[in-house]
Amino acid sequence: MTIDFALDWIRRKVAPDEPRGSDTAVIARAASVMGDPIDAQLLASILDMDLRQLLPCLDMGVAAELLHAPRSGAAGTYQVADAEALAAAHHDMPFATRAALHQRAAEYLKSASVPSTSDQAARIATHHVAAAMWDQAFQSWLLATERAIEEAQGVLAVAHLERALAICRTHPGAISRLSELSALSLLGPLVAQLNGSGADAVIGVYARCLEITDELPDVDQSAHFDILWGLNASILVHGRIETAREMGARLLSSARGAEDVTKILLATRLQGLGSLLAGEIGQAIGNFNTVEQLYDAKHHAPLRFRYASDQAAVAFAHKAWAQAIAGEFDASERTSEAALDLARLLRHAHTSAHVTCVLAARAQTLRMRDRAAPLAFAGLTLARQFGFAYWEAWAEIVLGWHDGEGDPDAGIARIATAIAAYRRTGAGQALPFAQLLVAGLHHAAGDRTAAVQASNAALDYSEAFGIRLFQSEILRTKAQAVARSRERSALLEAAIATARRQGARLFEVRASLVLQGKDNAASIALAG
Repeated sequence: MTIDFALDWIRRKVAPDEPRGSDTAVIARAASVMGDPIDAQLLASILDMDLRQLLPCLDMGVAAELLHAPRSGAAGTYQVADAEALAAAHHDMPFATRAALHQRAAEYLKSASVPSTSDQAARIATHHVAAAMWDQAFQSWLLATERAIEEAQGVLAVAHLERALAICRTHPGAISRLSELSALSLLGPLVAQLNGSGADAVIGVYARCLEITDELPDVDQSAHFDILWGLNASILVHGRIETAREMGARLLSSARGAEDVTKILLATRLQGLGSLLAGEIGQAIGNFNTVEQLYDAKHHAPLRFRYASDQAAVAFAHKAWAQAIAGEFDASERTSEAALDLARLLRHAHTSAHVTCVLAARAQTLRMRDRAAPLAFAGLTLARQFGFAYWEAWAEIVLGWHDGEGDPDAGIARIATAIAAYRRTGAGQALPFAQLLVAGLHHAAGDRTAAVQASNAALDYSEAFGIRLFQSEILRTKAQAVARSRERSALLEAAIATARRQGARLFEVRASLVLQGKDNAASIALAG
């Protein structure tokens, strides 16, 4: 086959109804179907050509400065040199011809092998889009999303899903409402892990989910569960604890009614967190024990890809924190190690960030500076690497407390910056905890007035959000800062009563030590 015959062959494929044009235009049209980079073997397959026949034509494209020749080690892969020229050539091609070639490209890529990476699946999706094959494009973007999730590329996964959902907006009727709902249910946890569950973007996703369910009264119960679970998690992070617990109770009741172990596990884990934040330590530990009993690694570990974190690993982390507050130190240590071991085994970025940040807070509660800082730093590193804004702010709060040992003012400043970043995620859950740490640092710096103000802010957040876990510690810290002995005693007695009611043995002993005039001993985890 001569070069002229090869060019005529390509011309029949890319411009069958047009008069002869320049050789460069023919090559540009053919190459434009591939995007960048251009796989010569794939292009030859689309054009029904032998690769040896196509290569001289592509080399003409190189000579015309449309393309760059393959680099060393990139056999058969040409780079686009003149993107504008190729885009214009692609636009000039008759739509029917262009669509047919893109369809062939998608079919070839799918038949060559099952896409094993997000990039491969995304290439197929782009060809489906160019061919106006909307349903196939939607499914290909979903596959690209799944692969990106498996690759721990959260930002890329969200981008792929948003491309899928854009088809629903721009081509009404091309995608079923149920398919759109399924994609939105997957998008919710992904947006939550990048922005924090309290972010406006997360609420927007679930609001759209509810709109669709209103239109579709026969929506599958599993879809309903995912939406309500995501909303429940979002409300918890917002800090609206009573609302979240009421909603969670209905969710758990529904899961039990359906006798669905997976749904029971998911709902129970959120109920455990709600109980912990409400200061019901025993109830929280019981919930987390149930999660441990229901968890089956083979069956439930993959849930981390759909629900942002592994449910057992984060349940262990919160349980370890609850056990520490309850004064069950040996058990807390074992549970903490179990959480870390499972996170290491799963090698899932968001699970690891979630676990290390919660365990950093546990270590802070136990005044274990040598443990809190490395855990918080590990969480911070993961958060920055993968874009987990919520956990970055959480880790900075704990690290600010750690810095405050040597320089209270520096620690307070760091926590203030972290609180601002945390609030930008729409979250309120950790604000009483953060303000408690600020109050403690002001007291350490000898600024009683600022310590009382920070304690009052922490109490205000606690009441506003229903987050009562830290009330005893806040009252104790405020008591240490007030000057009047009568007010001091009343605050400490309230702290002790609150801790006893909650089952917070650690906090009870600390407040009791201060009441006995042993302020310095109050930093000890538990006397005796």
